[in-house]
Amino acid sequence: MSSLVFPAKFAFVLDNFIRRYLVNMKGVLKDASLKEGMNVLEIGCGPGFFTPYLAKAAGSGKLYAVDIQEEMINRLAKKITLNSSNNVITMVGDASALKIKDNEIDLIFAYYTFHEFADKEKSVKELCRILKKGGMLFIAEPRLEVSREKMDYTIHLFLNAGLRLLCDKPKLFSWHVKMEKF
Repeated sequence: MSSLVFPAKFAFVLDNFIRRYLVNMKGVLKDASLKEGMNVLEIGCGPGFFTPYLAKAAGSGKLYAVDIQEEMINRLAKKITLNSSNNVITMVGDASALKIKDNEIDLIFAYYTFHEFADKEKSVKELCRILKKGGMLFIAEPRLEVSREKMDYTIHLFLNAGLRLLCDKPKLFSWHVKMEKF
């Protein structure tokens, strides 16, 4: 596990009322182009800040909530039970080696996580493997931690893997990038 991974003992920082107040949840989901019936991968789900919203928006689709830390998945499992989200599949896993079938995913949702991936090149290859043709990739990264140059490098990795850039929209605190597999 990378030393850059956010520690599970501080999970409360990732899922609390202040963050819910600061993050425009509807705006983020709109930017991600999430629609009913999509199979979604939430990579680096942590304790599940976005998970209930993604699960609800996916509706009849599946939501794969994956995190490298078992403690984060355990916290998320409790939250899912409380929210009665029956379309969520939780997995402890690394973005570079996912237990998901080829071309299974309509939308990959990576919010403030890609900069923590230990092997970015291998992760990009793996994410592209599971993404369907016409599928979308949404990445949001924190501007205070990820420079424009690092965000451009991330975009470059996915362009080289065969995705095309649809949107690169800087926000006040985040970079929002949407790409499509074609």
